[in-house]
Amino acid sequence: MTARVRNRIIIAAGIAVLIAVTGFVCKPGDAGGGYGPYFTGMNASLKAAGIAQPRAALDMDRLDANIALVTRAIVPPLRYRIVMKSLPAPDLLLYIMKKAGTKRLMPFHLSHMSEMLRHAGPGTDMLPGRPFPVAAVEAFYDALPAHLRTEALHAVQWLIDSKERLAEYRDFAARRNLTLRVNLEIDVGLHRGGARAPEELAPLLDLITANPGRLVFSGFMGYDGHVTHVPFFIGSRESAIRKEFAKVMVRYAAFVDYGRNKFPSLFTGDLSFNGGGSTTYSLYDASMPVNDVAAGSCLVMPSTFDTFTLAGHIPALFLAAPVLKKMDGFGVPFIEAFHSVVAWWDPNTALTFYVSGGGWSDIILAPAGVSINALTGSPPNENMLPSQGMLNGSKKVALSVGDFVFFHPLQGDALMQFDEVLALRAGKIEARWRPFASRL
Repeated sequence: MTARVRNRIIIAAGIAVLIAVTGFVCKPGDAGGGYGPYFTGMNASLKAAGIAQPRAALDMDRLDANIALVTRAIVPPLRYRIVMKSLPAPDLLLYIMKKAGTKRLMPFHLSHMSEMLRHAGPGTDMLPGRPFPVAAVEAFYDALPAHLRTEALHAVQWLIDSKERLAEYRDFAARRNLTLRVNLEIDVGLHRGGARAPEELAPLLDLITANPGRLVFSGFMGYDGHVTHVPFFIGSRESAIRKEFAKVMVRYAAFVDYGRNKFPSLFTGDLSFNGGGSTTYSLYDASMPVNDVAAGSCLVMPSTFDTFTLAGHIPALFLAAPVLKKMDGFGVPFIEAFHSVVAWWDPNTALTFYVSGGGWSDIILAPAGVSINALTGSPPNENMLPSQGMLNGSKKVALSVGDFVFFHPLQGDALMQFDEVLALRAGKIEARWRPFASRL
């Protein structure tokens, strides 16, 4: 054997050993287990109540703790406005309004607005989170009972993003002999619409001044949803966020100062200078131009709200899906010849579970070691009417047919995908609420 051949054999053997060692080190361990005390109790409560369909489960004790954090941060002269889109159930909103001591709401859907006008009563203040086509607003008024049409005139600040839309609202008000409150959208860095510079306010404020019987100026809305996504290359994420937020406040103040200096007659009384969001609400204080702070998702803490600004908030909303089937093996078609190899390599594929529904989230909280099958699972929210979702786990997973798998939703909006929201207090079902009937 020549030295060259011998060296090649040694190198090949070394590579083989390296591959074997790497494979051994990277081989997944068995992650299977049970629920833990918290989800053991929730699983037992749902089963004892005869729940056998997918449900949204809301921990009221955790919700109360999150509400307390918000109300301790948003204190007078700041006022708290509840974002309805993130908490889309009338009874849930009414509970939060009472607990937080606010009647200020931020709706995103006209059907939700009309329903809350019916439930929340006089004194409710609604600032939509987006502008609506004037034809939709006209249909909204036509559908309201007569007594609620009057209430809506006092309750709603219609969001306006352009002079053209403002003129359409003026014409609608003239046709119906109405006086509409209007809130102007300003761009404080998100670039999603509205006045981009203070000087762009002039034609809108001129139009409001010229139509006192039809339009009433009620304030500004400058959403700062981009702040916690600011890119940074040096320093810390927290430092970058705080710097960007400071810039937003400078921009916002420029709009307010311009309006007060150029149109002092409009800038009187109780105006709403709205800003905020769940990821930034805790950054506001009384020294800033904003006096109306919106937040919603932080009360239930879905999985996509992991930021230092929400330190102390705890997840309160979970999605519970009952197990329909439990089977041995990996269970994926067309690769049956490799099932034994897959099971040897990854013990967490030894069992297959099918849950009722699925596709709401890709984060499973309990029981330990259960995961969505990557080869068959749909991306979250891709399938709006899910049938049954395929999960896998090891032999150690303590899960039987009829038990529940608990998911962490990506957004609070997930409530809209369920027929019923179960409100649990101390682990027991306290109430059953329904989400809004329509998404429009």
